Amino acid sequence: MPETAAVTFDYPGAAKVWPGCPDRFLQALRLYVEARLRPGAFVIACLENDLRAAVRVAAEESYEALPHVVNVIDYFVPPHACGSKEAVAQWLRKSRKEASHVR
Repeated sequence: MPETAAVTFDYPGAAKVWPGCPDRFLQALRLYVEARLRPGAFVIACLENDLRAAVRVAAEESYEALPHVVNVIDYFVPPHACGSKEAVAQWLRKSRKEASHVR
């Protein structure tokens, strides 16, 4: 694992660490990790480790970015927040539970 990967996600500086990953995907992943905001269908499919769904919903830019998005996920997203539909749902659900306790 690169030293800067999981430690620093200096957006927009992250584009220098992962130059093949478009900024919109970097931003979506950053918000997913930091604020537990649900990204779009392509990034969700990547987070869920669902290649078929990722390819099915991918735009042309997404096809080209797929390996780069996966690299960002591998290095930046906590392991318990990706890898399956259940892990992603639990990560997003936890944010809603925490928000409901604040009110």
